[in-house]
This record gives sequence, structure tokens and C-alpha cells, in this order.
Amino acid sequence: MIRGKVVCPWCEREFFLHEARCDEDLRQIAELAGRLGWGFKAAEAYLECFKRAEHRPLRPKVALRLLEELARMWESETVTFGGKEHRVDRQVLKAAMERVAGYQKRGLQNHNYLKKVAIEMQRQLDARREQELRRREEALRQRLDPSQAKRGLKRLKEIIDGAH
Repeated sequence: MIRGKVVCPWCEREFFLHEARCDEDLRQIAELAGRLGWGFKAAEAYLECFKRAEHRPLRPKVALRLLEELARMWESETVTFGGKEHRVDRQVLKAAMERVAGYQKRGLQNHNYLKKVAIEMQRQLDARREQELRRREEALRQRLDPSQAKRGLKRLKEIIDGAH
């Protein structure tokens, strides 16, 4: 028998796991929590945005559907928006869920707002990465002495010619 305590995600009552009558929806939600791994806490906070009112819990079927959609985005690291697929890193998707949850919006109907936020955050991250890569390339070019490059090329040619 498992003796760990758990907290109901809807009523927040603590109980022992062996006391639970685990219905299928709750079992699937637990499975999805495992699929989302280190992103589940952010997903939980994000799901609050789908509540109509602060103190009304999401129905398990709704939470299950939303988590399944999030898990697909998480695992594929892509979101589909505007008929296009966009690559979104897991770190970015997690940060986007946290950002949207932080706005404390209520009554969201779908993931479109999250997708917009995630796509923009990924675009900004990619731009920063590209800028950093160009900065590093330029630094390498400036450190390269042209006379050393010519000597290196000459030596390389001698090695190649000597091999034939």
C-alpha cells in the first residue's frame, strides 16, 4: 500500500493516496503531469486562466483536454498558429505559460494567446542567439592575423603537396 499524501487539484483537500478512488480522468491527468515533467507546475498555473471565476474549479474533462494539448506542444516543441507550425523550445513554452499565468487572465477559450506569446518569445530568443553568434564570429575574425592565415595556408599546401 502506498502511504504518500496527495492534494486534490480541485478542492485542495489533503488525503492519503490509498484513500483515493482514482477515476480515469484523474489517472490520465497524472499521466500527463509525467509527460510534461518539469513544465507541469507552469502548466498548472496556466490552466487557472481557463477558469470562468477564481473559485470555480475546472471540470476534469476540460483540464484533461487542455493538458493533452499542452503535452503535444511540449513533446513536439512546436505550436500551430495561423495555419503554420512554429518551433518553440520547451524552456520558452514553460516561460510563456508562466507569463500568461502571471497576467491572471480568466476565461480563456483556447491556447491561441499562449501560442502568440510563445512564438514571440522564441523569435526574440532566436534573434538574441543570432546576434550573439555574429558577435562571436566577428571577435574571432578580428583576432585572426592575416599574415598568420597566409603562413597557415602555405604550410597546409606544403603538407598536401608532400603527401602526393
